[in-house]
Amino acid sequence: MKKILLGLFLILGAISFAAPSRINTAKIQQDGNTVILDDSDAFAFGKLIDQSSVLAVTYYVGNKDVKILSEQIKNEQLVDGIDYVGSGESEAGYVHKLYAPKEGVYFYVVIAKRQKIQNYIITAILQTPEEYSSKSDLKGVISLAIKEGEKYLK
Repeated sequence: MKKILLGLFLILGAISFAAPSRINTAKIQQDGNTVILDDSDAFAFGKLIDQSSVLAVTYYVGNKDVKILSEQIKNEQLVDGIDYVGSGESEAGYVHKLYAPKEGVYFYVVIAKRQKIQNYIITAILQTPEEYSSKSDLKGVISLAIKEGEKYLK
């Protein structure tokens, strides 16, 4: 009976903790971040940047085309009440700018072009009341998102 219970607990433990192996989930939680999604092919966490800005980082695992993923994520965010403002790119990644006029917040959807670890694509969404419109501001948003994502890869 003890062996059966032990086996069940081990199986349930493996199922409930299915985060991709190259992500340092312990460090993410130690740093006070909140786990949003924990799956075998995607993992996401959120963190407070300042009192009015939130960053959600998602790792997609698998052989995916970054440009296509960029468009898919952008289109998923386009719901009623969200306006598409524009997009841009830098050497490091793509960024899509969205605006929610009711809430008065901007969403910057960032997708890293290069993968630090093969088949681990870093994406992020920054929600903030700040409007970043210059190229240097948008490059800063891309850089912030990618740095946060790369920080937790093993």
